[in-house]
Amino acid sequence: MNERSNTLDLLAKAVEQSLTNIYGKKVGFALFMFEFGSKKAGDYISNANREDMIKFMRDLANRLESNDGIIGKTIGEA
Repeated sequence: MNERSNTLDLLAKAVEQSLTNIYGKKVGFALFMFEFGSKKAGDYISNANREDMIKFMRDLANRLESNDGIIGKTIGEA
């Protein structure tokens, strides 16, 4: 593994542990990284299997478009 991959693996483990502490149980997560304004593919980390993550992302996109009660936070928002 290269340094980037190792760092992302450590980050995934830390996120999973933090979310377990917050929710009181193991929950699935996916974190996406991309360059603003770039059309290049980005990276992601997740503790879910690929098929479950893709299914969730499709459902999430539909819910976001309909503004269906999703709690979201962007850094710097009040």
